[in-house]
Amino acid sequence: MEKIKLKLSRRRIISLAIAIITLVVIVTVLATIFSEPAKKPNQLAVEGINNTLTATSYYYTSQSTLHIGSESQVYSNIEGYYAGNAHHAWGTILNSKVDVYQIENTLYIQDSLTGSWQKIENNDFETTASLFAEINPTSNLQITEIGECTYDKKEKINGTNCQIIYCKPTLANEWIEEYFKDIKYTLWVSCNNPRIMQAKITGTTSYGNTSGTLEIIINFDEYGKDFKITAPI
Repeated sequence: MEKIKLKLSRRRIISLAIAIITLVVIVTVLATIFSEPAKKPNQLAVEGINNTLTATSYYYTSQSTLHIGSESQVYSNIEGYYAGNAHHAWGTILNSKVDVYQIENTLYIQDSLTGSWQKIENNDFETTASLFAEINPTSNLQITEIGECTYDKKEKINGTNCQIIYCKPTLANEWIEEYFKDIKYTLWVSCNNPRIMQAKITGTTSYGNTSGTLEIIINFDEYGKDFKITAPI
């Protein structure tokens, strides 16, 4: 009888130990998910943006949509690779196909009708920047003042744990600032080695009695990969 009680006691102790370990694991996981980062949201946002702007390489997609009432028009749908001194972007802008390479100071633009390539050599920085403004995702991350930022929940983007941050920054992108108001940013910043994994930018616009909302969604992936971008001709 005593042996049976001893066995039962051991089983209870083991069961209790397993229950305590399980509880500790659950609490630790929940604390990791719901706890706010040690950094302030504006600090984490700035760090994520700066790390993205200085990244050596990445793959990205970018879609700009204008919502007017119940109708939506996709303004641009671009994807591309960036690797050091080389950039390849392709997709559509206002339903017209675009395919562009920038390799050091040489620009290659494909004619959407003939398929032939135009080669422009020895571009200065300002010319290159203006030509790439519509298709370079980091042009929308050029911020002069991050403004007020707040944390939201954490969420995975392409398998990467991210902290969601809401911001109302002042932009260096004059095109957006000139035509759109009430500009808001939602940033998904990777928790480890902060970088932007996704960004959603919204702004309102109006013309006469018509008003609409611009929405830009940018996704970054494959940071630091060794992409080989070579001239098309």
